[in-house]
Amino acid sequence: MITATTNRTRLHDEKLAQNRPYMLLPVSFYLSATIFILTFTKGVVYFMNNINGKSMKMQRFLSSSIICILLSASLQSATVKQELKFYDSLRDIVQLPENEQVSRLEENILNLPDFHPAYLKYLERLYKFDQIQRGLQFFNKPHHFNPCFQNWMLGRLYDYVGQTDAAAVHFQDALTCSEPPYEMLRDIVKFADRENEKELHHLLNHNTLPDPLKFSLFAFQAQNKGRFQKAVRYFNRVGMSHLSSTALYDYGAALFKVNDMQAAKNAFLRMKQCSEQVGDSYHLSEAFIGLSCIAFEESGPIGFLELNEKAVKAGEQTDAMFPLCMAQNNLGIVYLNQDKYNLAKPYLEKAATGFVALHEYRRALKTYTKLGNVQSGLYNYTKCLAYYEKAREIAGKQNDALEYAKLILEKAELFDRMHAFHLAYKYYSEALNIARENQYADLTLQLNIVPAGSGNESGQL
Repeated sequence: MITATTNRTRLHDEKLAQNRPYMLLPVSFYLSATIFILTFTKGVVYFMNNINGKSMKMQRFLSSSIICILLSASLQSATVKQELKFYDSLRDIVQLPENEQVSRLEENILNLPDFHPAYLKYLERLYKFDQIQRGLQFFNKPHHFNPCFQNWMLGRLYDYVGQTDAAAVHFQDALTCSEPPYEMLRDIVKFADRENEKELHHLLNHNTLPDPLKFSLFAFQAQNKGRFQKAVRYFNRVGMSHLSSTALYDYGAALFKVNDMQAAKNAFLRMKQCSEQVGDSYHLSEAFIGLSCIAFEESGPIGFLELNEKAVKAGEQTDAMFPLCMAQNNLGIVYLNQDKYNLAKPYLEKAATGFVALHEYRRALKTYTKLGNVQSGLYNYTKCLAYYEKAREIAGKQNDALEYAKLILEKAELFDRMHAFHLAYKYYSEALNIARENQYADLTLQLNIVPAGSGNESGQL
């Protein structure tokens, strides 16, 4: 647990540090705009009341308001320039050797406000280069970090290495800040749901938060449990202009799930616009992925492929691992479904490697299964079974009975194609037993009908 105190200002611009789209309109802008409206109104009233008198006071009011707005615009420009400079530097950093990348990002984190998006790239490098211990040492040193930010980072790293008790303690301490960023709340919600951490749930639900942040939190809590209509209602109470880039993605995804395609498209387009303005290739890549899902519904695989290719291109600029893996996986699956196995293979291989590095094991499991299907399509049955075995190992470690049953079904179908009917029947039976035990109704129905060649004359199990 962290006991160090700090005099460092939590952050110079809360909205910038949370990477919110409305960071492009600092508080000073809204303040000066309000002053302008009030003084303009007062000036008009004054002018009307003194139509034949002097109007110097009104001119002074208007002049002061204009100066405020110009100052605000200057601050806004400086904020955007700082973000552009940071994201431009990332393009150079990711070209450096491993240790230099990590060192440069550590310097960035020390010289930028707490909660700045630089932390995301730093964590990605630690995951990719297997340098978690270095990250733990870095955040355990008295760098004068804000304690909430420090605890959040340590919670993520301890969770990554499987030390969930330590992670829970740090996440609890992270929730002591008065206005945590949405991204932090999101991480803690996922952890609390996965580990059934009742104390964390209690802290999340009884934290005193401003309404926009509180409703965003409620929205993601609902979304993480698959309650998408409820999530949309809460996000609607916040309003799109008050959502961070990450929250915009979640909002768009929830709208997509409830089949409100136009609203989902608007959310992803806003996310794209905000990301482009500051050169944020990570969230730009995610925005393209969201838009690709809309395109698939509207025009099929052509638009889907085009937008995922844009997502890959954006992600590659700064090696944005998670959205890059997602886009590569999407491309691989479409090419697999089109029987373009040689096109699918490299995308799925890169995606699987990235998912494992990020500890996104459930995604890795599915991608390894798809890679097995690719090898099956290429008649490389030995490689196919090797990929299925990798997927089986992950499914076993994750205690994911449904994915395990689906994987067994893939193996059954492979042996059926190889005319090894006794093995096909064995795996069909195993998959059916798992489906029945766990009450997977759809899978049970699917498995009740077995290909006639699989060792059963009636075709019924």
